[in-house]
Amino acid sequence: MTEKAKYANINAALTIAKKQIRIATRYKLQVVFWGVAPVLWVIPIILTGLAISGGASNEFLKSTVGTGNFIDYVIIGTIIYSYMGSTIWAMGNSLRWEQYSGTLETLYLAPVSRLNILLGSSLSQSVIATLQAMIQFMIFSLFFNIVFPFSKVVVVAFLVLLMVIGLYGFAFFLAAIIIFLKDPDILNDFIDTFFYLVTPINYPLEAIPSVLRIFGLLIPLTYTIIGARAILIGVNSIFALWQIIVILVGLAAILWASGYLVFKVAEQWTKKKGKLSAY
Repeated sequence: MTEKAKYANINAALTIAKKQIRIATRYKLQVVFWGVAPVLWVIPIILTGLAISGGASNEFLKSTVGTGNFIDYVIIGTIIYSYMGSTIWAMGNSLRWEQYSGTLETLYLAPVSRLNILLGSSLSQSVIATLQAMIQFMIFSLFFNIVFPFSKVVVVAFLVLLMVIGLYGFAFFLAAIIIFLKDPDILNDFIDTFFYLVTPINYPLEAIPSVLRIFGLLIPLTYTIIGARAILIGVNSIFALWQIIVILVGLAAILWASGYLVFKVAEQWTKKKGKLSAY
C-alpha cells in the first residue's frame, strides 16, 4: 500500500470518528446519562455491602484479595467495564447503524479499507467512553471521597488502552455475526450479561465457578481489572504487571487476527448473497 493510500485510510477512519462524535454531541443528555447510569447501578451494590459489613471494609474480602475496601474495589471494576460496552458495541453495530441511516452501500463504494470504517466508529466511542468514565469517577469521588495518585492512574490508563485495542479485535466477531443475523439487540444483551458474569467486576476472580472462569480468562477486561486493582488499591494479584501487559498484547494479536478473518468471511458471504444492506 502506498503512503498516499495509507493516509487516505487513516483520514477516512478519523473522518468517521469525527462524524460519530459530532452526532453523539448533538444528544448531550445521552452522553451524560451513560456517564451517570453506571453509578446508579453500582450504588445499590455498595449500599448493600455497607449494610452487610457494617462499614466500608469487609474482612472476608480482605482475607481473599488483600484489601477489605470493597467500595474502591467495586468502583474500579465498574469504571473499567464501562469501556467494554462502548468499544465493542460501537464497532459491532457500526455497519448496522449505517444500514439504518442508508449510507452503508455508499461507504462500501468508497476506496477505503473496511477496517478503517469499523475502527472509526470504535475510536469515536472510545473518546466518548473516556468522557463518561471521567464523569463516573467525579461522582464516585464526590460521594465516597476517592483519590488515586496520578502516577498510578497513568499506568492504569495504559492497561485500559491495551484492553481497548484487544476488544477492537473481539468486536470484529460481533460485526461478522451481526452481518449474518441483522438484528443485534438480543446478541448484545446476551454478551453484555455474560461478560458481566464471567469477569471480576464486582467480585474476585476466585469467586467465579471454575467452568465460567475459563471464559473470563479469555477476555482482556479481566486482566485490566485485576491489574488496575493491584496498582490502585494494592489488591493481591495472581499476575505480575509485566505478565498482564504481555497477556493483553497477546490477546489483542489473537483477537485481531481471528476476528478480522471471520469478518472478511461474513462480508464476502453477504456480498455474494446480495444481502449487504438488506434488513
